[in-house]
Amino acid sequence: MFREDELKKVAEEKKKWKEGLSKILSETPERLPRFTTVSDMEIKGLYTPEDIQDIEYTRDIGFPGVYSFTRGVQPSMYRGRLWAMRMFSGLGGAGGNEQAFPLPSVAWRNRSFHRLPLSHFNGL
Repeated sequence: MFREDELKKVAEEKKKWKEGLSKILSETPERLPRFTTVSDMEIKGLYTPEDIQDIEYTRDIGFPGVYSFTRGVQPSMYRGRLWAMRMFSGLGGAGGNEQAFPLPSVAWRNRSFHRLPLSHFNGL
């Protein structure tokens, strides 16, 4: 995806950047020891072409509306139809969800959803 000479130049510039960053961080450290997504995947402080040099566009990124839906389920990328936020629970199978959310089946057919605090999703 990137030429070898570009990757080499980025690596050299990144090294210089890190030196300047370490001086700044010695005076003002980062707020957290580790930054993560809600799935506990670590978020690096900087991403460069080095991080995506092995990415194959059609395999890893793909097109909107096409499996594996990394860019969304709408081919128009939500320019036509807005996205909807859905609840996820991660409680195992259907039985676990039925125990956690005892609702009459009518509520699910009417698309009634629970609002849960963010701490619920983070396991707090």
